[in-house]
Amino acid sequence: MKPKILNDLRSIPFMNIKIDFDYTNLKEEILKNNIWHNYHPPYFDLTPILEEIHKSYKQCAITTIYKLGSSAIVREHFARWKNKDNNELEDYYEWPIEDQQWYPTEVTNNFPLLMDLILRLTDKPILVKIVKSGPGHALGWHSHQNDPLIKKYNKPEQCILHIPIIADENVAHIVTKLVHEDRFHFENLEYYKKHSSYFVQNFACGKIWYLNGYHQHAYKNYSDLERVDVLVYSDVRQNHNLEKNIQRAISLYEGPVIT
Repeated sequence: MKPKILNDLRSIPFMNIKIDFDYTNLKEEILKNNIWHNYHPPYFDLTPILEEIHKSYKQCAITTIYKLGSSAIVREHFARWKNKDNNELEDYYEWPIEDQQWYPTEVTNNFPLLMDLILRLTDKPILVKIVKSGPGHALGWHSHQNDPLIKKYNKPEQCILHIPIIADENVAHIVTKLVHEDRFHFENLEYYKKHSSYFVQNFACGKIWYLNGYHQHAYKNYSDLERVDVLVYSDVRQNHNLEKNIQRAISLYEGPVIT
């Protein structure tokens, strides 16, 4: 992806990619597949607070960047286990780019409509997963490329896309240039909407959304309803489909910018 496009993306908190798709049938396909795996990040010792947060967060991985037998062991920071004892990690971005191929998981064939849409979006779906979380669930403040508090987990440039399947209007994605020492502290929703340092967006269903992963961001379900979302993580390098879609969306963008 061209440096100019990457720079533009870093200044956009959220963006509708504006690609037409059959939301009704996609929703039906996803909800009828009741395949979920409990999700625990491998790089945290789960404190009681984190344990409680992740009890209501389940996932089903549709693609991965490494070949393993179960989508249950697909990990958030895109590493693969070197051995069966799971005691050594190898990060995908240390591999030569020609070796960074995506692979289906054992459930990929259950989602033909979703995979058709994913491959319209990107040539390199590093990790595609369906996540389900309950009322009040939150994912704490973090950055994928520019986090001074967890530098060892910063990743190469990625593009993060969301395809919301079930989302109440009070599910909030929030982006800011501020650095939060307390990763899991949230104010009420109106606070973020009124504060000039925060950008807040409800990802409406039936659309595909770009989320800024460079600046600190978080989400919280302020509603009393369950949330179901498809997350698409893409490598931006040598990715013709993604670059074409992002460049078109930027040319149509009229929203706020991060300065």
